[in-house]
Amino acid sequence: MSAGGGAAGRRHELAARAAAETALEAAVAAGAEAADAWAERRRSRRVVVWREAVEELGEAVSCGVGVRAFVDGRWGFAYASGFASDELAEAARAAVALARIADRETGAGLPDHCGQAEVPDLADERLLAASSDHCVELARACERAARAQRAVTDVEQVVYQDAWLEVALANSASFAGAFTASSAWMYCTAFAGEVGERMSGFGLDIARAPQGLDPERIGREAGERAALLAGATKPPSRRCAVVFDAFAAAALVAAVGEMLSAEQVERGRSPFADKLGAEVASSSLTIADDATLPDGPASAPFDGEGSPTGRTELIAGLTTFMVMAYIIFVNPSILSTPSPPDKLPISAVTTSTALVAGIMTIAMGLATNRAYAIAPGMGLNAVVAFQLMGAMGLTAAEAMGVIVAEGLIITLLVLLGIRRYVMTAIPLELKQAISVGIGLFILFIGLVNGGIVVPDPATLVRMGDLRGVPVFVTVVGLLLTMFLLSRNVRGALLWGILGATVVAIIARAVTGTEAFPPGVAQLPSQWLAAPDFSRVGDFSFGFFAKLGVLTGILVVLSIMMADFFDTMGTLIGVGRQAGYLDERGELPQAQRALLVDSLAAVAGGAASASSATTYIESAAGVGVGGRSGLVSVVVGILFLLSMPFWPVVGIVPAQATAPALIIVGWMMMGVLSQAEAEAEGGRGGLRSSINFADIEVGLPVVVTMLVMPLTYNITNGIGAGFIVWTLIKLFRGKTREIHPVMYVISLAFLVYFLRHYLGVAI
Repeated sequence: MSAGGGAAGRRHELAARAAAETALEAAVAAGAEAADAWAERRRSRRVVVWREAVEELGEAVSCGVGVRAFVDGRWGFAYASGFASDELAEAARAAVALARIADRETGAGLPDHCGQAEVPDLADERLLAASSDHCVELARACERAARAQRAVTDVEQVVYQDAWLEVALANSASFAGAFTASSAWMYCTAFAGEVGERMSGFGLDIARAPQGLDPERIGREAGERAALLAGATKPPSRRCAVVFDAFAAAALVAAVGEMLSAEQVERGRSPFADKLGAEVASSSLTIADDATLPDGPASAPFDGEGSPTGRTELIAGLTTFMVMAYIIFVNPSILSTPSPPDKLPISAVTTSTALVAGIMTIAMGLATNRAYAIAPGMGLNAVVAFQLMGAMGLTAAEAMGVIVAEGLIITLLVLLGIRRYVMTAIPLELKQAISVGIGLFILFIGLVNGGIVVPDPATLVRMGDLRGVPVFVTVVGLLLTMFLLSRNVRGALLWGILGATVVAIIARAVTGTEAFPPGVAQLPSQWLAAPDFSRVGDFSFGFFAKLGVLTGILVVLSIMMADFFDTMGTLIGVGRQAGYLDERGELPQAQRALLVDSLAAVAGGAASASSATTYIESAAGVGVGGRSGLVSVVVGILFLLSMPFWPVVGIVPAQATAPALIIVGWMMMGVLSQAEAEAEGGRGGLRSSINFADIEVGLPVVVTMLVMPLTYNITNGIGAGFIVWTLIKLFRGKTREIHPVMYVISLAFLVYFLRHYLGVAI
């Protein structure tokens, strides 16, 4: 297998492979018990420009083979600076001879597992076609861009370099592999200030070929960095928190990475040699070594010993699962809240939650090969329980029918390719208000479930009695979760739920309180039980008959909008962190991810688990180096393995999950305090935050956000917000700014609110 390179790369790979195999055979013939040979052919080019003049222009071609020979626990190395057979044989004999006189070394030998990872597009043949004149012009353009920046007084130099590399490795463990890789990079150093007080700025870009470099950006970046530092003075020495410049951070990571290498640690040459098991950095620091990144300058299908390169996908999957696993406890707690006779059993909801999360997350990984994870969503599960089943009186099957219907509509929009049309019809501020309103809704539910807020006939609500055991459990869980979040502990919500449950069990055993239902806050009689699939497939579209056609449609539409608008933002947000976005800020093949996500909504409703959606917590796995769909597969398998643990979920009191509702509600309101990322048509860009001082923006947003929790109904909140937004636009004569879809939806909601006055059943 060759990792790219076209005809030219394959031709030279064959030469390198033949040289490696020849050297290997010679080493074995010379007496090596085991051996490997690394053959490499490199063509490189370097251009240096200063004040438009070419100071240096050179090209070089080199080749050679390194041979390692292992004899009786010892090893030796020799190098041949060519592919000639006699040179290779001489190097092989020298390696064996050196091995025989070397000291024995623990672990000397070939790796246990050899192979190749799939790393496409390592070589770009446009590099071979690029002339040196073209490279010179790139460097000159970079210098001009740097000198055009304010405060730049000079440019030290602009350096362009590229390399075309053909590599082959063969070892006596029957491994033989080869690949071709190309790289081109350019950097510029600019000065700002006068001689003696000059500050320097650095700009850099890396690509597979010169055609992929952006010389203007490199020069502009160097000039801007220098200008920012102009006039800067050295601060007094002190201990303080700092934010590293990207280049400074890269240099630090490179230095630390070298110290952390196994060879340096094992030989006692690293400051970390005696630190095994000790914490040497904050838990928030993550260093990921990923040699499979498509654009990584050091990416390769195998390392110097023939071990396949790979990402930390298993660890990433475990990380994502840990930060999402709280939904296994919270979702059953919410959906089982409505009173009998239609109470959803904990066993069935837990099984369905894990089942849907597992199957749909695996499907997402296989369909997109990206590290997105899916589970029943927070927010809409509360809508199902407290609005559809609670306030509106729907049965569980009818409520789940609403979810299936909204999922089918989203799926249809995705398949028809008109998702973007619908997305752009709704103002961005209203989309954000919907998210915040649902956040306030579930935060309020958390306060009520935790006993912190209770009904009052005089003031509607008041502070609950904080002396009771249930409220004590909520407060302890909330404090624990807040502490863990502030310390950046992964899985803080899960640990908060488990910690609060332990407190509840102890409190019940010590005080004998009967404040908890039977079987709750007590050790379970059994820890594992057969999954309960009794509610899978139990949904009905009978809600249309019970609510009326128009009301049913508007309820479906409201939930669809809440579900629909959030997904793309999650895909873009995680995609930006993972490097999935292209140069235009768009998510390639977003259609696949959107289709799986929409089908997840259908699956969640059909399985009585509420609407399932892509989780922003997927970013946790990405943060530790996960990139491929294997992360999703790991997460999905872990969810499926959790199905038999429903008896454990059954002992968790509502007061233990209330802190998770409060915290997640707060998280959903984060859009109010920062610049917003727009997610239209798979594109991520920046938009200013909501302007509450502007009546045509601020008032509809506030109405949307507050009507939801105050009426326990997201349909009311969305409808009121849409009507107010449309009316204010009309009052100001801005009819052209109202999308036709907004007219239709606002009119439908107006009829919905006035239905009793109109004397019609709808």
